[in-house]
Amino acid sequence: MTTLELLQKTRAAMGSIAAAGAEKKNALLLAMADSLEAHCAEILAANAEDMAAARGRITDVMLDRLKLDENRIAGMANGIPIPVLIYQGALTLLAGSLQSWLDPATMTELTAVGGTLIIGIGLNMLEIPRISLSNMLPALLAVVGLCALTASFAGTI
Repeated sequence: MTTLELLQKTRAAMGSIAAAGAEKKNALLLAMADSLEAHCAEILAANAEDMAAARGRITDVMLDRLKLDENRIAGMANGIPIPVLIYQGALTLLAGSLQSWLDPATMTELTAVGGTLIIGIGLNMLEIPRISLSNMLPALLAVVGLCALTASFAGTI
């Protein structure tokens, strides 16, 4: 499978991942970590091919960023669970404190946006695409405003 095909499959799965619950998203991120470790030899072999193809075409600095070894792969795999725990825990505590003030529909939408941000964190740690997650943080506030606006038009406020 080419990188483009892999990215297209990833993009196609984003909708179902965004709609998944927190437990499912956490399980997916942890499965990514397990998969990195399980396929280390294959990843290193593919990386060696990439390095050979890139020599003479990109700078040594870029070659160093491209080069993987067992320690870098282990670092990527080990780095996934800790931020997931921190971000998911923070979002869960925030959601718990807001739950009494927000209706269930708004909480559902906030959970979807928060989960999407957590998936973005995982992708950033894997350095697949670099996603500027700070640009997406206002979505958490926008969801609350849009849900309130929707509810006011529906006459439920």
